Amino acid sequence: MNIKAIVLSATLLLVAFPALAVMSYPQIAGITISNTTTASEYIIYFFNLVVAVGAFIAVIMVVMAGIEWMTSDGNPSKIESAKGKIKNTLLGVAVLLGCYVILDMINPDLKTIKINKLYCQGGIVVLPQPTTAGGETKQACIQDTMSSIPYTIQQTIEWDFPADSILKVYTYSEPNFIGTRTEYSCKNGCNGKAGEIAGSKSIYFLHKKAGLYLYDETNYKLGSKPYPYYLSSSAKLPVEFENFIKSIDIVQPDELINGEKAKYMAVLFDNPDYTGKCSFIAEPEPDLSVTQNAAYYSTPIGNKTLSSLIITKSYYDSKYISEERGEVILYTNTDCARSSSDPTKQIKACHIPVYYGGTGHKNIIGGNNMDPFSYCKEFVEGDEVMSLEITGQGAVVLSTGTKDVGGYCAYFDINTIKPRGCYSDLRKTPVFYDEGEKPKSFIVFPVD
Repeated sequence: MNIKAIVLSATLLLVAFPALAVMSYPQIAGITISNTTTASEYIIYFFNLVVAVGAFIAVIMVVMAGIEWMTSDGNPSKIESAKGKIKNTLLGVAVLLGCYVILDMINPDLKTIKINKLYCQGGIVVLPQPTTAGGETKQACIQDTMSSIPYTIQQTIEWDFPADSILKVYTYSEPNFIGTRTEYSCKNGCNGKAGEIAGSKSIYFLHKKAGLYLYDETNYKLGSKPYPYYLSSSAKLPVEFENFIKSIDIVQPDELINGEKAKYMAVLFDNPDYTGKCSFIAEPEPDLSVTQNAAYYSTPIGNKTLSSLIITKSYYDSKYISEERGEVILYTNTDCARSSSDPTKQIKACHIPVYYGGTGHKNIIGGNNMDPFSYCKEFVEGDEVMSLEITGQGAVVLSTGTKDVGGYCAYFDINTIKPRGCYSDLRKTPVFYDEGEKPKSFIVFPVD
């Protein structure tokens, strides 16, 4: 087949393409073109179409060359021309057939369609119901959260997730994460036949990320909420989760701080402005209403009371102190000892270094030296913390309670008391009351 014939054939195909776009395609190699045909099916279809068209054109070219030879009247130039056309045509046919034979020798599947296996890059392989009677069914992958699955799942083929990538999967009988909810735990992996999700209308993937996971039932279960609320930084809870939380799971990060593994800690508040009753946690809490991991640090906050929380990524167990982190200083007078309204009164200061790990819930007043929670040995009964100063990247929660008795808490950090880093008069805050309730304990931790 010479160059002119190839160009002519290509031109004819281009001219005919608009018609091909609307015509009814014949079945070739078991494939019929329709609006549901996949890209791979198109490729195989047109490969076979080119072979068929090439063979048809070859037959026409051989017939035309034969006619030219028969009508040459012995003219040597016409005979040679006809022979050349026949030779080139047969060579073109050999090339087309050679391509087909070579593909078949390398891998017979290269020239056929296999749609009964679909590989997902992490997800759930499902078999949807056909959209039309007698229609062909193709597998589909569900790889992430979907508020509305666009087809009816007939069967689950397999689960395929990378290790430690998913905590849980929730499926729902209705779109938008409502209706009957089913939970699939991926604690031990979600691969193979992890569960049947046929009939599900929406799905939520709880990816495994370092941070806090908030649940509206104890033991990290869900009640009326469709899925857990995830946080990795301080926040006020949205209205739909405020005063609903009963348990908190924590996934700790893998990164290192000073060669040691980092750790998430949090201070929980029952008011949305980081005030009110508070509790300091450094481990997962299956029940916020009872004495569990929070007991050593502070009193439990209670169930269905959480409104805001301060989250810090730090190191609780480390004894390392960073000078760059600075310190929190508590004063027994206003204005952070820069002035005094009563010159006869001794000004005392308690310097609390900002550890890479939170100092927990410690009493301010020294009192009984046998009390392991006493810290400010400079202070005695009757001293009042009236102002505070923060240097470096630290924060402090002051409380009117102690480790055994809950009180009212308020949060302060360097960003809330700029530009001088001094909160000059704590008597203007909820943690200081004239009736006798004054700051008795503190929680100090770093802020990045």
